[in-house]
Amino acid sequence: LHAVCGYEGRPISLFFTAGKVIDYTGSAALMRTMHAAKVLMADKGCNAYWLHDDLADRKIEACIRSESNRKIQIPHDRWFYRKRHTIENLFGKLKGLRRIHTQDG
Repeated sequence: LHAVCGYEGRPISLFFTAGKVIDYTGSAALMRTMHAAKVLMADKGCNAYWLHDDLADRKIEACIRSESNRKIQIPHDRWFYRKRHTIENLFGKLKGLRRIHTQDG
């Protein structure tokens, strides 16, 4: 599940992929829905040079933590990256709803 959320963590658009699909697929699909964004926060799985270049062309700041094995680390705002927990809370709520939906009895 890939999501574009507002600052408060409310979903704007969702995109579902198969379980073994790389995160870049969801990122590329959701880029069309980001019209008025100023900052993109994403996890390490979305940290690609093409994504940073596309965001720079759109004048959107990237706040994506680099993977530890990346030769050239791309800097990010650590304070702002901590705000990502609001988005993680959204995924936790969605997973909780799925448990209620699939519960037997």
